[in-house]
Amino acid sequence: MDEDPGRRELEFEWDSANESELARHHITLREVDQVFDNEPVWVRNKVGRLNPDGTLDTSFDPGANLAVLALAIEADGKILVGGNFTTLGDGGTGTTPRNSIGRLTNTDAALEALTVASDGTTITWYRSGASPEVDRVTFELSTDGINYNALATPTRIAGGWQLTGQDLPTRQNIFVRARGFYSTGESDGSDSIVESVRNAFISLSFLF
Repeated sequence: MDEDPGRRELEFEWDSANESELARHHITLREVDQVFDNEPVWVRNKVGRLNPDGTLDTSFDPGANLAVLALAIEADGKILVGGNFTTLGDGGTGTTPRNSIGRLTNTDAALEALTVASDGTTITWYRSGASPEVDRVTFELSTDGINYNALATPTRIAGGWQLTGQDLPTRQNIFVRARGFYSTGESDGSDSIVESVRNAFISLSFLF
């Protein structure tokens, strides 16, 4: 990757025994990150989080005393943590006794919104806050809320995913489902799925 001299990237060493990008930009780290010239050393024990621009999120410092091997984000933004640890949370190496599994309160809410344009041409899935960063996103359509058919592959946009150029059924209830996957296990050994369903009615009354 070409280096951009106008941008500072956070540098750190992966724990090669537990290498994984987990649940959005939560990551397992070695104990000490790289120093930026004369800037402070940021310490993260076993778990930390990156901002969307790649910098360290200084507001998130739960800490654990031993390896974190799995992460998953609940619908309300709380973070489920699994691993070999016996203490978790409150910074440092963790202060609350937890036997290999625990839950952390997130610093942000998990926000998302699935929208259908009034003319039936565009579907957008907005995701922000503590919502996990997803890939392999699919959009599907149903007229009964039970049987779904795949639509074209959506495109990544700022703040979410979008599908344009659609001709969705009009003057009836339709259901649009969005799904995405995010890594939750050690060395990307497992994935979790997140989905959102939107009931819409496209009347096209504006044409008359």
